[in-house]
Amino acid sequence: MNKVPFYILESKQYCSSKGMNTNDIPFPKLCLMKDVHIQRVSEYQEFLTVSRHFIKKLLFFMKNTPTLVVISDDKGYVLEMYGDQTIQSMVHSLGIQEGVLFDESGVGTNSISLALKHKEPIQLIGTDHYHDCLHSTTCMTVPFYFEDLE
Repeated sequence: MNKVPFYILESKQYCSSKGMNTNDIPFPKLCLMKDVHIQRVSEYQEFLTVSRHFIKKLLFFMKNTPTLVVISDDKGYVLEMYGDQTIQSMVHSLGIQEGVLFDESGVGTNSISLALKHKEPIQLIGTDHYHDCLHSTTCMTVPFYFEDLE
């Protein structure tokens, strides 16, 4: 029997305390204005340029596997998304697009906000998610940190 990590239990308890219903479909509540999103992308441009190369290779090798790669900033705002058209259409129908914020108070238990909060890789599989509609999905996030050398 696998033990559920404390951060998942803590997140689910938080969602419950906020009155979230596990039967609801979570929609992001906050989204950056277009000009602010463009500015954030510009701030992360060097990282994004390098990441795109590896993401394209990953998606090539995972062809025919529904995969979505999301890059967020240090607050959890989605900067860019990559993946096959089918999965992109699905996530867009859930309100997930560039500029939205992944936070527990908006979308419930999610790997992006947990990885940023705990500063470590996070994996959510099936029932690790708070919302029932996500129980057939797997989400993984790895936070990357770099220090400005100026």
